Amino acid sequence: MSGSNPRSSSSSAAARSPTNRAKKTAAFAQECAISFAKECTESTKGPSSSSNPQGNHRGKDSHVVHDYVSETKQYFVRATLELHAPLSEILELFAPTDPDDSDPFFSRLFDRAIDVSTVARHLGDGGTLLPPSNQMPTDDEPRPLTKGPVARSTVIKRIRFHDKKQWQKDLLCLEHVEPLSATNVVRFYESVDSWSDIRLSSTDSWTKESSGSTTLSAPHHENLTFGFLFEKISRANRLRLTFLGYHTTATRGDETCLWLGKVATSLAMVKNLVLRRRLTQDSV
Repeated sequence: MSGSNPRSSSSSAAARSPTNRAKKTAAFAQECAISFAKECTESTKGPSSSSNPQGNHRGKDSHVVHDYVSETKQYFVRATLELHAPLSEILELFAPTDPDDSDPFFSRLFDRAIDVSTVARHLGDGGTLLPPSNQMPTDDEPRPLTKGPVARSTVIKRIRFHDKKQWQKDLLCLEHVEPLSATNVVRFYESVDSWSDIRLSSTDSWTKESSGSTTLSAPHHENLTFGFLFEKISRANRLRLTFLGYHTTATRGDETCLWLGKVATSLAMVKNLVLRRRLTQDSV
């Protein structure tokens, strides 16, 4: 996995063609999220030596693996974390509960020195019904449905960083949350390189959430894909959290690579966040 380019270049090109921009923000986002979840699962099996051609760069920092593929000019980073916690407890760390905090995880990661706004929200989203993980019927059987752990959602977010000495670029991105089963959830992100990708989408399916200028005057992250896969891997509430990020760049170690690296290494803070929440709840 590390050292290869598992994302389909043809799919990425199709997403940016004028006839498919609506898919990029709705149905196509769901397709990408499901494919991305499979990549996360495959990546945890570990890179093979055959997928690491000469000239690649690798580094390890506990749970973090990163790689730069010279031939494709693609930076790759993966981080994994396993812990004992209910799936719902971990999902709550990433889901907004305060109307003024539209991305609690990134707010904590950057010490709240960011402004996060939801630019647009897909109107067709809502609760998703899923087959129970232990009751997967055959094609000829009726498919019983249960409520998924989270609702499917698709939004366009904009993140501005206060510390311009370190983070000069803003992030305008598509965020898609997909409940894959009663025990698996993926949060998928892809940079939106131009406001035209939003304006040319199916406007009857979107509602604009924020006011202000619709211009990208500040530098912003481009050619960026990343996300989180949440998996319950045992009956004893043992979870695996996987972060995966890709960035196509001619300059290894540019700001976007550093940003991905920061997010990857921060995955370890999830255990501390869970502990703090439990201590707070116990003291109430």
